[in-house]
Amino acid sequence: MIQLTLPQKKKFIVSSNNYNKYSVELLFELNLLNISIKTQDKIPSIRYNNKFSLENIKQLNKYFLSCTSISEVYVLLEPSIQNTNNMSLIEETNEINLIINIPYPLSPQIIFKTKINSKYGNESMNELYEIINKQNIQINKQNNKINEQNNKINEQNNKINEQNDKINEQHYQIKLLKEKIIKIPIGIIERNDEVIEVYSKEQFKENKKCWYNI
Repeated sequence: MIQLTLPQKKKFIVSSNNYNKYSVELLFELNLLNISIKTQDKIPSIRYNNKFSLENIKQLNKYFLSCTSISEVYVLLEPSIQNTNNMSLIEETNEINLIINIPYPLSPQIIFKTKINSKYGNESMNELYEIINKQNIQINKQNNKINEQNNKINEQNNKINEQNDKINEQHYQIKLLKEKIIKIPIGIIERNDEVIEVYSKEQFKENKKCWYNI
């Protein structure tokens, strides 16, 4: 049978009988098939794993009796694991079973039992800390962006306030000019032998004596 260079690694996403998604990794090493299974949608993730020797695999299914190495097991399994439809996961208490369909009529499936990782607690805490750290980094980045936006808004507000101050100053200057214009006489009239400055045409009309435009 064809011999391959090991290790060979294959990774898949497979849904379980409980509709949970798992990442499945098959690592074909020199003397072992190492299977690792990890939840995809749970935080922290739950991990399962197990290692199978050539003799273990032969006991699981006679389809592999002729194999003399793990590389030959890989050659026989490779066509089946090309399509994830040939793979399924059955969840049980503290373990999960990986089932692979194989082209062997007498026993058309091989079942690899994997148990929950005994280091799950520590790994979960580390994973949780890692997730928290990543979230804190993202939060800090968002806060920095918010602060930058707030600084830009404050700069714009300062510019708007400066413009408003200039506009108010212009309005004030216009008001002063209007007041000055009002105080400039437009003519003079003579009343009771007295010359009087006139600031409106109405004053001219009311006066019956001579008047002069300035």
